[in-house]
Amino acid sequence: MVLELSDNSAECDDSKNQTVCAITNSAPTPSPWSYTAKTGVRDQFPQYSFLEGGLNLRDIFDGDTVPCFTSFMVVSRSSSSITGQLKDFILGSFDICDLSLSVKCNDINFNQERNGLIYNYEIVVDNTGFGTIYDVNLYYDNRVVTSYSQLESGDTYMYFGTFNSSDLNETTSNVRVRGSKVKAPTGESDYLDSVFQGVQCPFIMLNPGLVLNGSCFVGLVTESNRLSVQVNYSGQVCNTGDIQMERVLVTNAQTSEVVNLGTLVYRGCKSYMSNFYPTVKDGYNNTVWVSGISTLGSYNVSDSTSFNCLLC
Repeated sequence: MVLELSDNSAECDDSKNQTVCAITNSAPTPSPWSYTAKTGVRDQFPQYSFLEGGLNLRDIFDGDTVPCFTSFMVVSRSSSSITGQLKDFILGSFDICDLSLSVKCNDINFNQERNGLIYNYEIVVDNTGFGTIYDVNLYYDNRVVTSYSQLESGDTYMYFGTFNSSDLNETTSNVRVRGSKVKAPTGESDYLDSVFQGVQCPFIMLNPGLVLNGSCFVGLVTESNRLSVQVNYSGQVCNTGDIQMERVLVTNAQTSEVVNLGTLVYRGCKSYMSNFYPTVKDGYNNTVWVSGISTLGSYNVSDSTSFNCLLC
């Protein structure tokens, strides 16, 4: 297409429907940057030496989808001779194709067993370029979580997902979106990628808790043909916190005996029972205490209780 230096439809004006146009300075014009013309005049564009033009790509493609491209070349000629050679050209580039990503880690919930966390995240994919992107795949932690056949210019899609973890200071994994700039890609250069690094998730406050109770009674037992006094004690340990507890141990302060209750589920209770032979005749103010470690966060939790064990 040839642009002629004349007052016709090829000259840019205030019209909104020009497919292609260009315009030059009709009089000498001060240059906004340092410039020396061929005539030797400094910092001034001579008449017809500065050219600006534009193309309406949607009109040129007659309503079809404008393909994605990022580079262009412009050539110009000032000679009216049909044998004139085109020696002036400009190479340029701009981001007509672009995919952007944003990731949020919104909130946290306990899993059903209260021994792990469920993190909820949100991904927003935007086509911020001017061309359509095809066969778009969204990756989370190197696996495809959703796909779109195409994203038109200005389209925004949201994806909501979850992942499980036992880390209270969790971050989301890397997120990547990949799409093709053309309908039928033939090589790696036809693809467009955008990567978003992990984002920090909110911190969740935990409230682990254990409650212990106990009692004792004295009985007589036969051992090696001898009648002996035996102190029996028992009780219950309950998980009153908001998470599962592990390595729950009940310890007798008088004998240092340890009863291992193992794992105590959320809102669960377990009973303990043991005995010992007294070494004094009056009785005992027996004390037991319980300790445990939370499955999440490894918080140490303990409780104790005391009860009188009278021998007579």
